[in-house]
Amino acid sequence: MIYQLPTGRTIEISIDQYFDMSDDDIEYFIAYEVGDFNENPFFASSFYNKKIKDDDVEEDIIIELDYENEEE
Repeated sequence: MIYQLPTGRTIEISIDQYFDMSDDDIEYFIAYEVGDFNENPFFASSFYNKKIKDDDVEEDIIIELDYENEEE
């Protein structure tokens, strides 16, 4: 996951690290200028990094919703 700090710098962390991060950690990253500036808005984007093959695509799953009309 790419996380952008308030200074505009970005760091790459896992989701678990993000949830464990405190305000002190963010202040540390800012104080020691951790991270890089990314000018490319698609940096580490799945748009460029992931290529899907026809073999990898599974059949669509149809989900039926239980919907009750409120008027009834």
